[in-house]
Amino acid sequence: MPEVEWGGRGSSGGYTAGVVYSDGIPLPTGRMMASGSQACIIVALWGWVGGNGAARSINMALGNSGTGQFDVGNHASDAGTGWIGSGGWLVQGGTTRFQINNAPSGPLWIGRGGGGTTFGPSWSRAGTLGGLYRYVQSPSEPTSYSLTGIGPTNIVHNFGFNGDQGETGITAYRVQCADNPSFSGPREIDTGSGTNNFTGLKPGTTYYFRVAARNWVTDAAGTVGPWSSVMSAKTLSGAYVNNGSAFGPAQMFVGDGGTAWKDTSVFVADGTNWNPAQ
Repeated sequence: MPEVEWGGRGSSGGYTAGVVYSDGIPLPTGRMMASGSQACIIVALWGWVGGNGAARSINMALGNSGTGQFDVGNHASDAGTGWIGSGGWLVQGGTTRFQINNAPSGPLWIGRGGGGTTFGPSWSRAGTLGGLYRYVQSPSEPTSYSLTGIGPTNIVHNFGFNGDQGETGITAYRVQCADNPSFSGPREIDTGSGTNNFTGLKPGTTYYFRVAARNWVTDAAGTVGPWSSVMSAKTLSGAYVNNGSAFGPAQMFVGDGGTAWKDTSVFVADGTNWNPAQ
């Protein structure tokens, strides 16, 4: 799972109540999605904070992603809180505030460093509150698929997913089928299956297919992950009959006097030549 660290570890201790915070914490953008936008969800926080003189009860928040109340032990300086789950917050880059609230628990050691400023209830100090966050993002594009079972009015689309799920489970796959490479007015389905039979297609027509994966992030952003590469296939044309295992041309045959049967495919004139009738 991607992790981002900011601020520093230089200890500062002694403040006793209220909120201590730093602004300007950079937020991630995540992987590009089908809509052309980028987004990800903050899911866990880590702070550099310890109890000064006794264990303390605190909570942390990065923008709208906050933890519940939890205890930090008594330490001689700032210490890592470990990863604490935080409410999922969909972000698309930018910056935000990181804050620690200990009211009315008692004095703390806090880690801060680098540029920026840390603000307390009635004071400010140089350096940014130190911390880390984890996030989940859009899945990558599906990379394994094929087109099979091609008939006059149907094509079977098969796919698998061998990519990065974005650190959160796949919720479904979206498959699109269109009779144009720009996917204008496509037929589409959301499915959990790797095999889907598209029926009711037009004979002798080229169809284009692509597939994308969905997860928590794309669902929250109202889109799907990046599209796979495009595959195409042409439905069969002319008259066809089923021979029991596959579709083949329907042809008429006549005898040549009793010794053999000859193919008498139907032909029509175009004004100059005779051509197969399809």
